[in-house]
Amino acid sequence: LSNELTNLFSKANVPLIYEVIPMLEKLEHALDRIYNAEDESPVVRIATQAALQVVGKYYALADDNEVYRIAIIMCPDKKLEWFEKNPDWHANDRVEGKRIAQQRWNASYEALPSLSIPSTTTRHVPVSTLFSYRVFY
Repeated sequence: LSNELTNLFSKANVPLIYEVIPMLEKLEHALDRIYNAEDESPVVRIATQAALQVVGKYYALADDNEVYRIAIIMCPDKKLEWFEKNPDWHANDRVEGKRIAQQRWNASYEALPSLSIPSTTTRHVPVSTLFSYRVFY
């Protein structure tokens, strides 16, 4: 069926967090096609239904953990647009993902001291004074 996906989930070093939800979706879609195929035997369709229930269980567990959505949003090639372009996600899911990411960002970084440098201290500093050794000589 989806031996490639099964092998990816079985390895210790992959998948990365941001890959889990898209892989579950791909697996769910493949299982849906098999389940809805009228030419499949009843045994295969029953097994596929059981597999879909397991995928649903993992979706529910992922929903309980904010890290999956945050990882997708923070991934440079996915970002929040992934949720917007993906028809499997409803508008309220997208809004909730954005809210979760913003809330976590604020909770984690709002209290950090500012790293801005006051403009009165900006002056030219020779590069050679920044190092305790000579790099290019």
